[in-house]
Amino acid sequence: MYNNINCACGLVVALIFLSATPLQAQEFKSYKAPVYTKSWSAPSPYPDRISITFFDDPATSFSVSWRTDTSITEAVAEVAVATAAPRFWRNSTRQQALTETMNAMHIANAKVVANYHSVTFTDLKPNTLYAYRVGDGEKWSEWIHYRTASKEQEPFTFLYVGDAQNQIMELWSRLIREGYRQEPDARFIIHAGDLINRAHNDSEWHEWFEAGGWIHSMLPAIPVPGNHEYNEFNPDEDEEHLSYQWRYQFTLPENGPEGIEVLKETTYYVDYQGVRIVALNSNDMPQEQAAWLDQVLTDNPNKWTILTFHHPVFSASRGRDNEVVRNSIKPIIDKHKVDLVLNGHDHSYARGSTPAEAENITSGINMRDRTGTVYVVSVSGGKMYTLKPEAWENYEAKRETAAENTQLFQEISIDNDSLYFRSYTATRDLYDAFKLVKEEGKPNQIIEIKENRISQRTHDNTIAYENPAVRDFEDGNLEKWDLSLANKAVKVDHGLARNGNHAAEFNISAENPASFITDPYDARIGQTTWYGFSTYIPEGTGLNTSYTIAKWTGLPDNEVEQSREPALAFQIKDGKLILTANTDQAFYSTQESVRRVELKVDPATFKKETWNDVIVKVRWVYNKSGHVSVWLNGKQVVEYTGPIGYNDDDGPIFHLGLESAGASSEYGIIHDEYRRGNSMEDVKPSKFDIMNAQPDEN
Repeated sequence: MYNNINCACGLVVALIFLSATPLQAQEFKSYKAPVYTKSWSAPSPYPDRISITFFDDPATSFSVSWRTDTSITEAVAEVAVATAAPRFWRNSTRQQALTETMNAMHIANAKVVANYHSVTFTDLKPNTLYAYRVGDGEKWSEWIHYRTASKEQEPFTFLYVGDAQNQIMELWSRLIREGYRQEPDARFIIHAGDLINRAHNDSEWHEWFEAGGWIHSMLPAIPVPGNHEYNEFNPDEDEEHLSYQWRYQFTLPENGPEGIEVLKETTYYVDYQGVRIVALNSNDMPQEQAAWLDQVLTDNPNKWTILTFHHPVFSASRGRDNEVVRNSIKPIIDKHKVDLVLNGHDHSYARGSTPAEAENITSGINMRDRTGTVYVVSVSGGKMYTLKPEAWENYEAKRETAAENTQLFQEISIDNDSLYFRSYTATRDLYDAFKLVKEEGKPNQIIEIKENRISQRTHDNTIAYENPAVRDFEDGNLEKWDLSLANKAVKVDHGLARNGNHAAEFNISAENPASFITDPYDARIGQTTWYGFSTYIPEGTGLNTSYTIAKWTGLPDNEVEQSREPALAFQIKDGKLILTANTDQAFYSTQESVRRVELKVDPATFKKETWNDVIVKVRWVYNKSGHVSVWLNGKQVVEYTGPIGYNDDDGPIFHLGLESAGASSEYGIIHDEYRRGNSMEDVKPSKFDIMNAQPDEN
């Protein structure tokens, strides 16, 4: 629910380390993300982004939406009962589509104009296999199968996934395809928010549609918006908007809270073969939705009730808690004894339940086998967080199963009085399973299914998600650093050090004017990261020369961003600290669109022949909520709030070293005690006194 819920965004990639000689970095392979051209996601006259959804009764209707370029001003769709005879289309009917032009040229991350078309097929036969196609009468899609729901409470299965969000085309594709492979007869799929990372980014929406491919056109979606489906249209705005594409590309029920336009097609419900699935928008208007939910569940004729919304009632990951959600929605859940709640947001997995109510229960029932509402938090994409070490001990619930660093999809089957829940990894290993049994007038019975389940997965027993932490140089080598920019001009010094016995010495010359070592960690957009390092300037280094000692560079995520100025750079000129910074709100960042950021630096001097301690606190965001604070030798010298960095999937990476384009002779510098962390305490050097420290604000 809610605008004050922040999400740490961004993605950290794993490294593979190989053998190396002493004092040299082990060769590592950093992940090379694909680069997408503008034309890759551009619309054409042919239908694409075909998605099937429920708008009305799933037994007698279904809706389809698709996209073309603006040359297609009128569109149609055809539907027929599917048979094994190839000319089943002789019995088809044609329906005119609603066509709307989506002009998103005013939105920084979109910059696209396209026509979206939609139809709702009605008066269909229940539990019948249909074939449909969409087009303009000449340019058609393929014929696509879809089976309507039954009017009876017949057994069925559906899928549920948490956040896709990051590396959608690369990694979510395998997950959603394995989910379909596991249950090809699934009737629909619940997407619990954060389908993409940047709300209005049309390239990311194209990734989402391409990753699922024809699954989106055969398996109806029940999507809810996450916090990443909300963002400003442009960085200089303060108001966040629902993804501009949302209502164009999904035709969803309009049975949500009456008269509240902002909740239209984001809060709704669907009745399917004895199950009421209620979708909530946990980003906005909690009290209004709670009142509506109470009414929807009061007038509920179905045997089973399932809720889905993005922000968890019981958070799975460290440092997260959605009290507003819990206080507004959980009382309604408890009142109506909702069976199952499906959430996302936390980039980990957790499953547990509230206690069963013991009032008015027949004696002799074993309450240990009874349960209240079951809550699940899951993740399907490539971004991973760390579980709460205290589990759900601080909540009125018990966590039964959890996982870290694992992509998962869930298969949920309902057969009369039984609900079967199974969670599978991206390699289709069974991870979690249980059965709920419904008995009239009694709490649900829960039966743990442990057969064939794999053991618990954590960050400790899976391939590393975070890059190895780079600290100081006391190991006597550079094994945890990327040396691709070192130019063989750096070595570990066994003498002079800020603390301990080792530091890194950099030497440049006119022939070799730059040498940097790189911390292979791409910061998370929107999350505060702290950095600390100490620098020693020998007597022989010319302080009247301008040179760079540290910089952060962005990671290009499309073909036009191969050369950009650093997002932030530390320079010394005449002994004075100078900071240069750059930002760009454009998704396709060019040299012309990059804007220089003016960072006011209080008088700050780097001293020769002594250690200078630097601490940096930065929140990489290309809109008004970006932030930079800098301390030099214990004194705060920079305090800036505003745009910083680029509109990239991930934040910048850090380089430590020495560079001077005007070097006429050999210069040297020494760095030590590099640290990266989540607070000043994590990164401050030894024996360090801070004068103007401020509380952390992550």
